[in-house]
Amino acid sequence: MRYDVAVIGLGPAGITFLKCIENSGLRVIAFDSSSFPRKKLCAGGLTRKAYLFLKRKFEGIDSVVKFKAFDISLFEGDREVLVTSRS
Repeated sequence: MRYDVAVIGLGPAGITFLKCIENSGLRVIAFDSSSFPRKKLCAGGLTRKAYLFLKRKFEGIDSVVKFKAFDISLFEGDREVLVTSRS
């Protein structure tokens, strides 16, 4: 089979690119070294900056956001740092 586009890596950049061309009519194949669903360090979360960027690109992003977290705890060994944001 022949494809118009091959996407290597389905991280944030690869997925965003696929979203941008989803209605283009192009034949696409995508590859990633991991199997899905996969566990990620960010646990599927977005920073506020990334969320605002994606919201500008995709008006309907809020329909797929499951919840917003305003407090997170970061751990390194027995040390905990609480990060809080209300915006």
